[in-house]
Amino acid sequence: LHGTRALIVGSGAIGQRVAAMLAPFHVAVTEVRRSARDGALGMDDWRAVLGDFDGVIVAVPATAETDAMFGAEEFAAMKPGASIL
Repeated sequence: LHGTRALIVGSGAIGQRVAAMLAPFHVAVTEVRRSARDGALGMDDWRAVLGDFDGVIVAVPATAETDAMFGAEEFAAMKPGASIL
């Protein structure tokens, strides 16, 4: 994991805990929040940079808004060999 980049989509309690668990492994974490602030990407920004990450962690609640958040376009935009959790 050392030196990899992770995108955490959803920076609530679970997303924050995952980020904390990745810190000792020196994973560069970028968070996605409802609105961009404090270095986090907003909900309209993350798709454009999916190819920059080695792993994508989805930590959003299951709602109508998040249903089908990831589809063929998002998977195609990811870096070859990237993982989604």
